[in-house]
Amino acid sequence: MIPFNGSSKETIRNTAVRELYPLISKYADWNAEHGMYLPPEFVSDPTGWANALRDMQRAFRILNEELNNEGELWEAKNRWKKYGQKDSQEICEIEAQIEKGLTLFGKYLYFLTSEIYNRSSPAEKQ
Repeated sequence: MIPFNGSSKETIRNTAVRELYPLISKYADWNAEHGMYLPPEFVSDPTGWANALRDMQRAFRILNEELNNEGELWEAKNRWKKYGQKDSQEICEIEAQIEKGLTLFGKYLYFLTSEIYNRSSPAEKQ
């Protein structure tokens, strides 16, 4: 982890994305397979919860890929760079998806419990 110390060029968002993306991704995949925990709002809609987790996973994945100079957002920003242009419409669409996923993450952070680690076998924890 790169610490945020105020003088580094690292941002809080980039640090959060690097640290949280693997956890969110694993949790979304685990929930899709096991689906043992639902926030109160999704008690009768497990598919809705799985979709919300996938939206979160996608937002973190897109941002994580961009940090590594790859992925769809990076490509939309850089595809036409040598011509001094970028794909503004695609960037707006991708950023809307990121905002949706991060908003869901903020809204449901309280409910992202460690159920995956409490209920899975030691082999699944790795």
